Amino acid sequence: MKKIIRFFSVRTLPSKIGLILSLTLVFMLLVINFIFMRMFDRLLMDSAEKKAQEITGMFAMISSVPLVRFDYYALEQNVIELQKNEDILFAHVYDRDSFLLTLSSSAGKSEDSGMTKVYEAKIDNEQGETIGSVAVGFDMWEIAKTMQRYRLALYGSSFLIVSITFLILLFLINYVVSKPLNLLMNSVNRISGGDIDHKVEINSADELGDLAGSFNLMTSRLKSSISTINCIVESMPSALITVDRELAVLEWNQSAEQMFGIEKQEAVGKSLFGLYPGLEAYKEEINAVLMGRKVPSLLKDSLFDNRSLIYEISLFPLRNEEIEGIVIRIDDITEGEKRKQQLIQAQKMESIGNLAGGLAHNLNNILAGIIGTTTFLEYKLETNQDIKRELLTDKLKIMDDAGQRASDLIKELLSLSGRHKSADYDRHDLNSSLQNVLKICESSFEKTVEIKAELYDGEAWYNGNSSQIEQVILNICINAYHSMTIMRKPDETAGGKLSISISEFLPDLYFSDIHKSSKYQKYWLLTISDTGVGMDKETQTRIFDPFFTTKEKNQGTGLGLSMVFSLIKQHSGIIGVYSEPGEGSTFKLYLPAVKSSGGTEKKPSGGFGSCLKKGEGSVLVIDDEESIRSITREMLMECGYTVYSAGDGEEGIRIFREKKDEIMLIILDRVMPGKSGEEALRELRGISTGVRIVMTSGFRHDREKDFSSYGHLDGFLSKPFTITELSGTIHDILSKGHGG
Repeated sequence: MKKIIRFFSVRTLPSKIGLILSLTLVFMLLVINFIFMRMFDRLLMDSAEKKAQEITGMFAMISSVPLVRFDYYALEQNVIELQKNEDILFAHVYDRDSFLLTLSSSAGKSEDSGMTKVYEAKIDNEQGETIGSVAVGFDMWEIAKTMQRYRLALYGSSFLIVSITFLILLFLINYVVSKPLNLLMNSVNRISGGDIDHKVEINSADELGDLAGSFNLMTSRLKSSISTINCIVESMPSALITVDRELAVLEWNQSAEQMFGIEKQEAVGKSLFGLYPGLEAYKEEINAVLMGRKVPSLLKDSLFDNRSLIYEISLFPLRNEEIEGIVIRIDDITEGEKRKQQLIQAQKMESIGNLAGGLAHNLNNILAGIIGTTTFLEYKLETNQDIKRELLTDKLKIMDDAGQRASDLIKELLSLSGRHKSADYDRHDLNSSLQNVLKICESSFEKTVEIKAELYDGEAWYNGNSSQIEQVILNICINAYHSMTIMRKPDETAGGKLSISISEFLPDLYFSDIHKSSKYQKYWLLTISDTGVGMDKETQTRIFDPFFTTKEKNQGTGLGLSMVFSLIKQHSGIIGVYSEPGEGSTFKLYLPAVKSSGGTEKKPSGGFGSCLKKGEGSVLVIDDEESIRSITREMLMECGYTVYSAGDGEEGIRIFREKKDEIMLIILDRVMPGKSGEEALRELRGISTGVRIVMTSGFRHDREKDFSSYGHLDGFLSKPFTITELSGTIHDILSKGHGG
C-alpha cells in the first residue's frame, strides 16, 4: 500500500490525471470485454446447441421407420451417413429398453475427447408411442477455437484502443492542463521569490484562466499594499531598523540612512553593532526583547557625539512564521524636549513667584526679630545704660532662635531644589524612626486625636538620613493632626484617629505602570491615615507645590509637603496620596529596603563646653563677607588659635606668602568676587602643598564636588556653621597628618 501511495506521490499532476484516466479506461474496457465475451460465448453455444438438437431430432425421425420394421441394417447405414459430419463424434440408436442397436462410429474419432457434448431424442411411431431413442455426440472443440480467436481479436483491438486513447489523452492533458499548470507554477515561484511585477500569461477561458487572473489580481493588490507600506515606512521621520535574531539588518529606511549616514544597500545583511557600535549600549535591552521579557519601551539618549540632540529609542518584538527579530525605532525628540523644558521652566518661574512671596514674608518675620533686638541693644549702648547679663542672654537667645529659624528655612528650600543629596546617608531601622516621631506626637497632640501605630514585626532597614525621614513622617502627622482639629468647621467636633503602619511591599505591573520610577525590589510601605476633613481632587494635585496650603493664614507656610516630596525623591522613594472630602486622607510612602544594618546611632550632642575642641597655631580666614570673616575670627580666637583674615583671594594669597611658615590651616570661601575659591586654592597649593585647607560654601551640593583638579582639600564646612562644628573640624584635621 505504501509503495502505491509513494508511486502516486512522485508523479506530476498531469501524469496523475493521465494515469487515473488510463486506469479508468482499461477497467471499463475490461468490464465491457468481459460482458461482450460472455454474450458472444452464449450466442455461439446457443447456436451450436440448436443445430445439434435439430440434427439429433432429424436423426430420430429417420430412425423411426427402420426401427418399426426391425431393419437394423438401415439403422446402421443412417449412423454411418450421420457420422460423416466432422462435428459428430458418434451416433447410437436404442430400443425402448435402452438396448444399443448400432455399433458403427466415425473412424479415428474418440467418443470422449474432453470437448464432447451428447444430445438425446426419443423415437416415436406413427401412433405417437415411444419405441426407442437416439444419442448423438458432438465435438465442441471447433466452437471453442472460434471463441478463442474472437477473444484474441477483441483483446488486441482493446489494447490498441487503450493505447491510442492514452496517447491522445496524454497529449490533450499536456496541452490543456500540464503546460498551463507548469506556466502557473513557474509564475508562482517567481512571485514567491519576490518578483511581484511578474504576470501569469494564461488566457484560456477555463478554471486555469480564472486562477491566473486571480493570481494577477492578487499580485497587483500585493504590490499596491507593499508600495503603500514602503511609502509609509520611507516617509516616516523615525529611523526604522529591522534585525533578525542574529542582529543582522533586514530593513533600513531613509530616515535611518540620514541619521547614520549609511545607505540601505550597505546596511542590509550587516551586523547592527558593526554598522554603529553606539547601539551596543542597548544590547541588554535588545536581548531582553528577543527573549520575550518586558523592557522599558522608551529609552532616551544622546546616541551620537552631538550631546545637544536627544533621541528616543523604542524596541518592538518581530515574530512571524519565517522571521523572528526586533524592530528598532529611533526618533529625534530634541525640539519636543526643548518645548517640554520650556514649559517646565515656565511652571518653575510661576512656582518661584509664589516661593519668593512666601520666602519674603518668612524672612521679614525672622529679620524683624533680629533687627529689633540689635537696635534695642544699640539704643542701650548709645544711651550708656547698663545691660544686665540676664537681659543680654535673653536678647542673644532671641537672635539665636531667629538665626536657627532662618537656617531651617534655607535647609527646607535646599531640600525643595532637589539639587543635593545628604552625605550623611546610612542604614537605619524605620521602626526606630517612626517611634521617635510617635513620642513627639503623643506628647504634643491633643488627646482628642487617637494615635494607633503598627510597627513591622522585625527590623525594617532603609538607607538614608534618619533625621530627614523623621521630619517627613512628622510633617505628614502634623498635617493630619491639623486636618482633624484646627481645620474643622466651628460646628464640628475636633479630633479623630491617626493610623500609622509599616509593612513590606513588592511592586506589581500595575504599580510600575503608574510609578515609572519604581524598581522591581522590596520596599517598606509606610501608611499614614487620618479621619480629618480630607481634600478634593484639585487640591490633591497642588499639595506638593511650594507655599500652597489649605490652612488659615498664620497656621502654615506651605513648605511642609513640598519638603516631604523632595526628601522622599532624594531617598529614591515614592509617595502617593488618596483623599476624599469629609473622609480623611491617606499618605503612602515607599522606601527601598536594604538587607541589614550598617549604621550607627548618633550620639546626643552636649553643651558648648563639652563639645568645644581647642588648639593652638595660626589660621588664615579668606572670605569676602565681613560679618562671616569677623565671627569666624572670634570663634577661632575663642578656641585658642591666632587668626589672620583676608577679604578676597588676592589678599589671602599675599598674606599666605608672607606668613606661610607660620600659618598651619586656611579656611577658604569658594564663592568670592575677583579670584574665586577654586583659583585661590590652585595658587595656594602652588605655594605650599603641606598647608591644610578647608573649603566653605553656602551651597550644600559643593560638599560632593570634585576639587581634585584644583588641588587637595583637607575638609569642607557648610555655611552656616557653629563654633562646635568649626572647632571640631579644625581640631580633627590638625591632629592628623596631611594626606596630600
